[in-house]
This record gives sequence, C-alpha cells and structure tokens, in this order.
Amino acid sequence: MDLHAECLWPLFTFISAAFASASIAASEFAFKLIAAAASAGTLYLIWQSARRRGLNPARGIALFGLNRWSRSSSRRRHNDC
Repeated sequence: MDLHAECLWPLFTFISAAFASASIAASEFAFKLIAAAASAGTLYLIWQSARRRGLNPARGIALFGLNRWSRSSSRRRHNDC
C-alpha cells in the first residue's frame, strides 16, 4: 500500500462511520457532497497553482475535467483506477 492510500483510508473510515446509522439515501447523498467538495478543492488548487506559475488556469482545469470525464465514462474500471 502506498503512502497516499495509507493517509486517506483512516480519514475515509472516520467519515463513513458518521453515516453508518443514516439511511442509504442519506449516506449516498452525503458521499456525493463529499466527492463534490473534494473536486471543488482540487479545482481551487489547480487554479492557484497555475496562477502562481504564470500559466493559464483555465487550461489546467479543462485538462482535469476531461481526465475525470474520460475515467468516469469508462465502465470497465472504477473511477479511482
């Protein structure tokens, strides 16, 4: 297991434990909100990083968006592969 996964799994377990007693619909909605917040945070980091380097932030965001779209449209793999 790599360092990235070792750092995130305890956080994911902690967050998912908060929704253990909620209904399936509420848990699904909560995880969709968490995913949207994570994506928004990533977009913000891309925007700020590109601006600091003097690059076009829109290009970085477009590349991130296209990558996410292409990975999620592939039904052969999970979105996180």
